[in-house]
Amino acid sequence: MKHISGNAVMSVAASVEDCAALLEAVDDYPKWHSDVTEVLVLQRVDQRRPAKVRAKLRVSVGPLRRDLDLVLLVDVQHQRTVTLTRVPHDPADEERFQATWLIQPGPVTRIGLELEANLDVPRLVPLG
Repeated sequence: MKHISGNAVMSVAASVEDCAALLEAVDDYPKWHSDVTEVLVLQRVDQRRPAKVRAKLRVSVGPLRRDLDLVLLVDVQHQRTVTLTRVPHDPADEERFQATWLIQPGPVTRIGLELEANLDVPRLVPLG
C-alpha cells in the first residue's frame, strides 16, 4: 500500500458561486478534467446534485498508467468545499482515496485541491 498526498492552489477569474457550481457537478468532470474519463451518477441530493457516483480516473506516473474505477461519495459544504471520498469494497478494503476542492473567496477567487490516498500500486513505481 502506497500513501499518496498532494495539494495545489490557483487563482481564477470566476465567482465563488460559479466555482461551486462547476465543482459540485461531478457528472460534468469529464468535460473539463482530462484525468476523469467517465462518471455515472448513482444517487442525487434533491434530484439535482450528485451525492454518489461511479467514476473512472486515469492516473499516470511517467510511462506507467493505471485506470481507477471508484465509487465516490460527494459531500458539499456551504459552497466552499467539495469532497470526493472513495467507498470501500468491503470492511477489509484498505485502499483510500479522498480529493477535496476548497473554494476561497477574496479579491480573486482561489481554488485549492487536496489529495490523500492509500493505493495498492507496484513497489517500483516512483511516487514523490
